[in-house]
Parts: sequence; structure tokens; C-alpha cells
Amino acid sequence: MNRLIFVLAGAVCTLGLTAAAQEQLDRITVPLTDPARPVTLEITLSGGAVTVNASEGRDVVIEAKGDGAPFSKASAAALRKKVIDRTAKKQIAPVPAPKGTPVPKATTPGPAAPPAHDTTGLTRLPQPTALEVEETGNVVKLKAPAGQRIDLSIQVPVRTNLRLKRSAAGASFGARPITVQGLDGDLEITTEAGPVTLTDVAGSIVAHSTRGTVIATVKRVTPDRPMAFTSYSGNVDVTLPAALKANLILQSDRGDVFTNFGVQLGATKPATVSKDKRYKRDGRQPIRASVNGGGPDFELRTFAGSVYLRKMP
Repeated sequence: MNRLIFVLAGAVCTLGLTAAAQEQLDRITVPLTDPARPVTLEITLSGGAVTVNASEGRDVVIEAKGDGAPFSKASAAALRKKVIDRTAKKQIAPVPAPKGTPVPKATTPGPAAPPAHDTTGLTRLPQPTALEVEETGNVVKLKAPAGQRIDLSIQVPVRTNLRLKRSAAGASFGARPITVQGLDGDLEITTEAGPVTLTDVAGSIVAHSTRGTVIATVKRVTPDRPMAFTSYSGNVDVTLPAALKANLILQSDRGDVFTNFGVQLGATKPATVSKDKRYKRDGRQPIRASVNGGGPDFELRTFAGSVYLRKMP
């Protein structure tokens, strides 16, 4: 089995550099072990926008853009000052010269040295991003360093399974979007911040954003596979095929639930009475319903937002 590894290591930022480091650009074409088989794309990063589009190509084509600067200006300046102060404390006092040592004559000063970071007459050379790319048996893994923002635009074959995880560290870079279009496969997407938008996808889907909307248009679902579309702070808006057969679990704690499907509402969980005659009813129960006779569980939930379940025309 062929094994192909691409490692694109970015340069290490030194303390003398400003935090506004140069933009870094990469275009990477990853050949697949067997283009006739489905692809699995695994993405792990802490910050940056992600766009994944289906194409008619036989390779995975990645465009990566990074700023090369994991620190803000304030934090970089504070770190630089801390190191300078620490270095100054370690300075050794000069040893006095022995008695009788002649004093060197004053010399005429030469031309002034240019400022330490003067770039006059210099050309800035492009550097690759710190994105790591590995392909083994049609599994393509992308990994970005923790604390560094890298925006990704990726072209993949239509039959691609996607596993994308963007960690909480990326929240410091802002709520950057995740967009997926045209894929047919198992899609698992999790982000701590930013909207998730899935357009014209097919297969089985689990999508979650802790702070952001989740919007999906699913043209075909994998039979007998459960799905989930969830957010903590943001609307959940999902469009599914009219012939969908599913058991629905719908809930919004601080919003409303809307649908144009003809649903059959189920009963909520009944109250219980204990042996000592204590009555208990669970609160914050979801709406349970079935559509077209029922099927696998389809969960649409949010805490702060509304739920919209739409029937595809």
C-alpha cells in the first residue's frame, strides 16, 4: 500500500519579529491511492475558515492560507519585554581593567548602522504554512498546529467521508465559517465557534456548533442511519427530502420549533409516582414525533435559538 506524506513546516516566529507576520500560502495536490474508491478526509485544527467542495477531479486539492502569527500584538510585545528583562537581570558586571592599562584613544564614529528591522532593499520570500498533510489508503489527514489560524479551501471527489473537528482554541480567531457543498458520504463536523453550512449534501450527517448556526440542505439520506444537527447558541435550520422516514427529536430551550412536514406527535415521558407517593415529572422534554411512519432518530436541538425543519420541494 502506497503511503504518501506531505509535511509543510512553517518557520518559527522569533521574538524579534512583529506579531503581524507575513501571510503564508500553499496549494497542495494530494494523489489518492485508489481514485475509484471513496475518500475519507480528516481535518483537525484550532482556528480558520474551512470550505470543502465536491469536484469531478480524482485528487484532493488543498489551498491553505495562514498568517503565521499565533500571538496578538499585545501578547507578542509582552513576551518580548519579559525575555529582555529576564536577560538583563543575568548580565555580568564588567571586570575592571588592571592598573596601568592604557586608555584606548577615541575613534571617529563610522556610518550609523541601519535599524535592526529595516527591510529597505530586501525582498520578502513566501513561506509555506505549518499544515501537515498525510495520505494513506485514500484516508487524507490534515492537521494544523494548535493556536495558529489556517484557512482551508479544499476540492474533493463527490464520494467523500468528512470528519472535521475545530477546537475551542480557535474561538480567539473569531467565529469563522465552515462550509461544505456537494459531498456524498458520512459527515461529522464539530466546532466550538462559527456557523456550519451544508449545501446539497447526501449521506449521514452529524453537525454541531457550540456558538453558531447550523444550516443544512440534505438531498438524500442514508437509510436506517440516525442524524443530529445541534447548537448551543444559534439557530438550527435543516431541509430534508419530502419522503423522509424518521423519528424526530426536536427541542429549543429559548426559542421555537417550526416545520412544514406532516408529523405525528408522540407522547412526552410520563410522570412517575414513587412508592412513597412522590410525584415527579421531568422538565425540558423535547418534542418527539414521527414522519412518514417513522424510522431512525433525527435530532435537531438548540439551547439559545430556534429549530426549523423544512421539507424539500
